[in-house]
Amino acid sequence: MVRAGGRVGVDDHPTGAGRTSWGVDDEAVAWSEVVALAPDATTPGMRQQFACHWVFARLADPDKPTWDLEPWRPVVSDVEMIAARCDPTTAGSE
Repeated sequence: MVRAGGRVGVDDHPTGAGRTSWGVDDEAVAWSEVVALAPDATTPGMRQQFACHWVFARLADPDKPTWDLEPWRPVVSDVEMIAARCDPTTAGSE
């Protein structure tokens, strides 16, 4: 999907199970479903964004309609990722 400014990303629409599953392997299974639908999503930054949404966004905003994953977002520390609400803008940013 192309967003404002011509940037491309994936709008992940979590299912009911994706919003409530907490099994040991559930995140890996859900990520494999994202990759099956969007093979270009296999960048480290997009995987990190997905993991952040899986763990933290589901708690903070359980009804958020989409989890936006964007390849241009940097890989940052977990602390920075959480501070950025799973959407970091630059390395070292909050």
